[in-house]
Amino acid sequence: FGLTLTAGSLQPPYQKLAKGYAIGFTSSQPNTWRTLYLESTTGSNASAAPEASPNPLRLSRDSQLSLPTPGATSGDAHVYMLGSSLDLVYSADYPVTEMFGKKVITIPAGALRSKVSSGIYFVIARCGDQEFKWKVAILQ
Repeated sequence: FGLTLTAGSLQPPYQKLAKGYAIGFTSSQPNTWRTLYLESTTGSNASAAPEASPNPLRLSRDSQLSLPTPGATSGDAHVYMLGSSLDLVYSADYPVTEMFGKKVITIPAGALRSKVSSGIYFVIARCGDQEFKWKVAILQ
């Protein structure tokens, strides 16, 4: 992969930065990557994969966490949640279902309430030979 910092124009995905600069992402296989630029003046992210929602997940208010898995096969997916120190906090199997024509994994908030505390988590889902990754904020 490559990152390009320029004051000129770029092909998507790219993120505008301060003082007229932009940063772009390139790869020979762009669909296998998810890009997230942490610093931005616009507050928006360039991404090649759908985001988990809601993010942040408020366990006292939200009913579920939806993880989009485009191209995944139906069946069960193994979901792992890692804390910021990359320690395993939670894992379970959930079915990959179709919702409005898109593949998604739905995790009930009730399954997480007593297992995780407030924080930032790396969520990984393995669906057959595919793997999907997200970063999710969870609030109790």
